[in-house]
Amino acid sequence: MHSRILQWCHDYNIAVDEQSGFMKGRRLQTRVLALTENLRLTVAACNRPALTIFVDFQSAFDNMWHPALIKNLYDMDMPLPLLKWVHTWLQNRQLFISYGDANSRNIKMEVGAPQGSVLAATLFRIYVHLLPKLLSRFNTHMFADDLAITITGSLEKRFSHNIKDIEQQADFAMKQLEKFSEDVILPVNVNKTKALLIHSTVAPPHPKIKFKNQNVDHVKSYKYLGVCISTKLGWGTFINERIKKIKKVYNAMKIILKKIPLPMINIRKKIFLAYALPHFCWLFVNWFHYTDNQK
Repeated sequence: MHSRILQWCHDYNIAVDEQSGFMKGRRLQTRVLALTENLRLTVAACNRPALTIFVDFQSAFDNMWHPALIKNLYDMDMPLPLLKWVHTWLQNRQLFISYGDANSRNIKMEVGAPQGSVLAATLFRIYVHLLPKLLSRFNTHMFADDLAITITGSLEKRFSHNIKDIEQQADFAMKQLEKFSEDVILPVNVNKTKALLIHSTVAPPHPKIKFKNQNVDHVKSYKYLGVCISTKLGWGTFINERIKKIKKVYNAMKIILKKIPLPMINIRKKIFLAYALPHFCWLFVNWFHYTDNQK
């Protein structure tokens, strides 16, 4: 059934460029590259800052509201047999709490999808499919439930004027996000939502950002999908962290490989591919952004 839903998504292009994850050809690294390149090109001019708001949805997969999901699928013209199957699959789910010999009453679940199901991730992607359209004024980047909203300054404006303009745009973005959050009952965790101002100045003023009258904190760096992004777009911290992990992996591999004979080259290769190669791949994701010394 999952393959049929994926085929329907493919046939009717149920995907947006701003979204990655749970789709063929749209990997995590694609989203990281898109965001970092977007930021790099923006701040190439000294007076042109960029603000990225990293939004944290509270228990996103567990808070997927069934009526909103079914409505989205219906509006996207999902074939009726598939739509009925999804509706049935989500219905009649209950939970209870067990403590010792006692059990609580059964509680009907009207949100979320079965944990561990591959279909849950695909349905969540469709659940938030329309979010980038609401934020079409900005550059948005989504991977699963990770949302990054980038607001860029203008070349013709002074830095201080850009900050004021970004603050106004951020206010509009937060109101759009608030509307979406209320419509589909997908709460935003404001305490974990952070703002990062990318710039090339010494001590810039920070735009004030609020979500439902609660301030969004500014940070000097943020780890987005495993990559540490700083206000100056420096890559030293990210490179050093990856190299430390590679060294730990190599030390562990030395111990393991001592017990694996050289003729068993396939097993030795699988260990390297599973534990070491991914870290090298991550280093090469932003290769073209590194300085000559870092390369």
